[in-house]
Amino acid sequence: VVVVSDNWDANSGRLYQFSRNSGTSWQVKGQASLVDLGRNGSAWGLGLHPQQQGPQKQEGDGKAPAGLFRLSAAFGALPTLATQMPYQQMSRFDYCIDVPTSPLYNQTLDVRQYRPEWTAGSSEPMRRDLMDKPDAVYQQGLFVDHNYSNGEARQTGAGSCIFIHQKASGGGKTAGCTAL
Repeated sequence: VVVVSDNWDANSGRLYQFSRNSGTSWQVKGQASLVDLGRNGSAWGLGLHPQQQGPQKQEGDGKAPAGLFRLSAAFGALPTLATQMPYQQMSRFDYCIDVPTSPLYNQTLDVRQYRPEWTAGSSEPMRRDLMDKPDAVYQQGLFVDHNYSNGEARQTGAGSCIFIHQKASGGGKTAGCTAL
């Protein structure tokens, strides 16, 4: 999957899918999809690529991370999902911890299993369809391993909770994810 935008300030772009058979080169699969990106554009994230010069992703900046990232697993509301990736069903207690001072920063977990002060203030419920102002953007999604390696956040405050997920029904840009 490759996402391309026109410049650092663009809050939309195009997503291209590629596939290949063993021993062959990558080929574009299907048509490009229009996607929403961070409401404030993009900045370099922390991923599989080396450190880059230019704008750097920070927690709460409203920018999508640019770079090369592993897509580690799928998630959603359904008990199962037909995917070749590992899949995690989310409950009303699952949150991605976006509080930089938490020792659980940038991890998605069941908040009932941890000390309340470690999860307090997190604003990223993984079942947004069950909240007071519901939306269905996380009905199906993919974890983007931005600022994440071997089960832990790599750099506190460098941005968290980055996903590929569904677009909001009313439109609107994201806080840093890619929505399609």
